[in-house]
Formats: sequence, structure tokens, C-alpha cells
Amino acid sequence: MDTATYYGVTDHHIIIPLVVVKETTREEFIQIETEIFGESNDYMVCHYNHYFKEMWLDEQGLPDKGNVFVNKSDAIAYALKNANEEIKTKQAAIDYIKEQVVKLCAQNM
Repeated sequence: MDTATYYGVTDHHIIIPLVVVKETTREEFIQIETEIFGESNDYMVCHYNHYFKEMWLDEQGLPDKGNVFVNKSDAIAYALKNANEEIKTKQAAIDYIKEQVVKLCAQNM
């Protein structure tokens, strides 16, 4: 196989390409086992082992996880959306700290 089957997105906005290596039917459910497709690093392997190695398929034959996609562009869009939300949250925290610094400096005068 020369392309990834699925794309898992980690909580740190990293996309891990996956291929299905085993499919097992368990009553009316299907469980899949995947491998990382292509090069990886320790971070990817750790997240893969915890979140993406084994998955169940839903009624449409898709992984039952909200952070696994069939289409790479959907995975990229999801990762970008989450990254931008994290930036906004962290920027708000930084802005709050800056306000506190200004207040503290004003009290020190």
C-alpha cells in the first residue's frame, strides 16, 4: 500500500498517517489494528500506541474517534482549528498576566 488509510490527529496538532494491518469482526462490530505509515518519531509512536493502534469502526465503516480522518485535508483542517483555538486560549492567559503586571507596577510607584 502506498498511501495512508487514516490520519490521526494528536492533542498537540500532529498528524499521524495510519494504515490498517488487521481487521477483526467481533459480532456486529469491526475492530482494526493499524501501523504508522511512513517515518515516525518517539512522540508519534507514543501517541499511536495510546490512541490509534487499535480502533473500532462505526456503522459507516469509519473509526469511532473524532480525531481520526479518512482524508488528509480534513485532518489538517481539524489540527489547524484546534491549534488556533489553543493559541487564542493561551493568548488570553498571556494578556491577563500582562494586565496583572501593569497593576502590580502601578501599585509599586
